Amino acid sequence: AVHIAPVNADVYSQHIPKIPKIHAKALWSNKTTNPFEGKFPKVYQGDYRKKLRQCEYKGFFFELDENPETKEWYLTTDILDCYQPEKTHIYPSSWHSWILQKRGNKYRILMESVGDMYVYNNERKDYKNIDTKLETRLHLPDDQLRCGEVSFHWVYNDGRYIVNKATPNIDDCYYAYHYDPDGISPDWTEEDRQRYWKHAQKLADERTKVLNAN
Repeated sequence: AVHIAPVNADVYSQHIPKIPKIHAKALWSNKTTNPFEGKFPKVYQGDYRKKLRQCEYKGFFFELDENPETKEWYLTTDILDCYQPEKTHIYPSSWHSWILQKRGNKYRILMESVGDMYVYNNERKDYKNIDTKLETRLHLPDDQLRCGEVSFHWVYNDGRYIVNKATPNIDDCYYAYHYDPDGISPDWTEEDRQRYWKHAQKLADERTKVLNAN
């Protein structure tokens, strides 16, 4: 696996070079096909979309489909820093990412996500599989639990990537609600575990449905 998007900390993002503005402009062109339009409300709502056009984008060219007739770029920007540069943000992992493809003179968005991105070599001769991770406390700060995460496994299907599998994880819920640095930690009961798990599974199902919708 190739970890092409190490954006869980600012120190990593500094190693991603700035990308030519022509590719960033293509993200927001009306001529660019984007099946993920509107599926990330905090990115596309109100004035955010206008501000995104002025963000600083980083990224690079990489080979995704082993096809000489197409070119793919990874693009990312820190949306919180772009929207509110005057504020100090608690979590550095506020990066939003796209995979942009060009075929001839036409652009399309193959995938859009938050957090880290892993590209895997596989037996397919065309598009490689991709994994991403959504951490509730970082990317859904208004969530009622603010713990848990979902790993998404993406596969290429008919002109775009779709989520083939979503796997919830609740390991961080213990530290969010039960860990006590003084050693007086309340028990993590089976009832707690089931509550966290059901919530994470619901989140996984809901996001999968949204991301895969036409």
